[in-house]
Amino acid sequence: MNGKAGIFFSIVFGVISFCLGLNFIKSFVFLSIIFFIATVIAIILGFKEFKIHDDIKNFDLTLVPEEIQIKKSRSLILTNILNYSIFVVICIFIVIIASTREIENIYLFSLIPIGFGAVMSYKIFSDFKNMKTVVITLNSEGIRIKNKALMQWKDISYEKIASKYLRHPESKHDRQHEINYLLFYYKKHKKQILIDHLEIDDYQLSQYLKEFRNRHENKTIDLHKF
Repeated sequence: MNGKAGIFFSIVFGVISFCLGLNFIKSFVFLSIIFFIATVIAIILGFKEFKIHDDIKNFDLTLVPEEIQIKKSRSLILTNILNYSIFVVICIFIVIIASTREIENIYLFSLIPIGFGAVMSYKIFSDFKNMKTVVITLNSEGIRIKNKALMQWKDISYEKIASKYLRHPESKHDRQHEINYLLFYYKKHKKQILIDHLEIDDYQLSQYLKEFRNRHENKTIDLHKF
């Protein structure tokens, strides 16, 4: 769901979640917290859809800097963190409930939610660290993937944004999931990098590829003149 439909859905979902959170705030605090977290998730997803639409509308190649560093999507990471937080809240709730009841082997019973909560907390910490990870670097010299060596434009060919459509074999519905990735050949070796989790949309990335390819070719022409 993209564009205006995605923004509308996020607003509706956010309003419903917020209202439910207010409704349970006195009677069931933990459930209220979960709904408030869902509200924040809806806000983040709605803002992401709005930003993508706005970036495409105002995209200007004349403002492209000398180098572009593309990181993992902050909105996606924050959404994952909030999803993990919901499970942490549920685990805390289970431990608190268990401690107030006379349950046999209470410590053994509590190990399951505590262990699961610890795993979710580790995932939250890992995602926070991943916010600063640069996945793709583009400039007039070439393409760099993460911290690997720079692949120069002269060795790169057929760079483009490609899509695959996958359908779950056990699904009852004829729905296909679209996966987008950066495709190019480097020294005749095929390279594919998933881009759906990155802080950039397909249109912008395709324009950056063209722009930096053109800058490289223009620089090469200028050098040959001398």
